[in-house]
Amino acid sequence: MECKALVIDDDDGICVAVAARLDLLEHKCDCAHSVKEAKELLRMNKYNYIILDMEIPLDFGKTPELSIGANFLKVLRASFSREEMPILIITAHSERQSRLASNVIFNGATDFILKPLETEGEHTLETSIARFVGIGDQIITGNEEQEDWLSRTPKGGMMSWKTIAKDGHVREYLLGASSMRCSLLDCIFFLHKKSPVICHQDIMDKVGWKSKAYYAKEGGAPRGPLKGHVAALRKMLGMNIAYIEHGIKVTRPED
Repeated sequence: MECKALVIDDDDGICVAVAARLDLLEHKCDCAHSVKEAKELLRMNKYNYIILDMEIPLDFGKTPELSIGANFLKVLRASFSREEMPILIITAHSERQSRLASNVIFNGATDFILKPLETEGEHTLETSIARFVGIGDQIITGNEEQEDWLSRTPKGGMMSWKTIAKDGHVREYLLGASSMRCSLLDCIFFLHKKSPVICHQDIMDKVGWKSKAYYAKEGGAPRGPLKGHVAALRKMLGMNIAYIEHGIKVTRPED
């Protein structure tokens, strides 16, 4: 599949570095250095995904600001649905990163990646593209737990979930097939083989939670409903689930 990205960053060095990494994926890209330039390129071209720096200027030569990138993210998401246009945020603002990550995910970002961009591990630019743009096996995701340790079996209107721990311990959990908890497990089931990291937005989409119900406030942490379900999955299926900056990390039970 031929893919083309729009890279929006006022730093020429970052644009060159990102373009080189995309070239290894055989993806093409255009680079914009301001909101004005990005809007013009979007008007003239079609893109498969957008890579957006959070601190950008409105026009060439103007002062870049974090708020400009945040506002432009809202503009982009108002124009493109999450399904038709993944928007991958890159930023050097690591301070208060949990709050910043929650904010951008709340406002429609597909993923959140810190600069300097990592070259290996679970959360590189390449793994994010592989997950959200759909190039699949072209990228090694870093998830070594590819065994089918999590499985499901329909039983009438119920769903039987089973985990197999690393030491062979088997756990089973019967749930209503249409329950929220079963929907959360569906989300984990379909996504954990690509990456152990499940984004908050994916959880909201799959389970059907609205942003106002999922977050206590804009930029806040996930509310009680998710935490209650996670606690139950840890107890009933032994799943290792940890909260990270932009979602949850799910790994195989140890025992």
